[in-house]
Amino acid sequence: MDRATATTIRDAATALGITGSASIREIRERYHEAVREHHPDVCGGDRLSSHEQTILLNESYHLLMDYCTHYRFSFKTDDLMHTSGKTHTEIWTERFGDDPIWG
Repeated sequence: MDRATATTIRDAATALGITGSASIREIRERYHEAVREHHPDVCGGDRLSSHEQTILLNESYHLLMDYCTHYRFSFKTDDLMHTSGKTHTEIWTERFGDDPIWG
């Protein structure tokens, strides 16, 4: 996973078991759970398969964290006033619509 596109971000989320929305903390927790489950040193199954799964989990986690870390939020007064009084769902839908990444 070298380039962040809607598809690669969705695939990364799926690899970590994230089907809907998630906070950075939830992404981190899910990553740690998945790595503990699939790490070749603790997994009783095929070590090569476990190693490949761990690599996928690492790439997925880093892609999602990079995406979340570099997402730009607006703190302009007009933008903040525009979103005040709305639910998170209303703000998200207004900003992103039915974006396939988070839909």
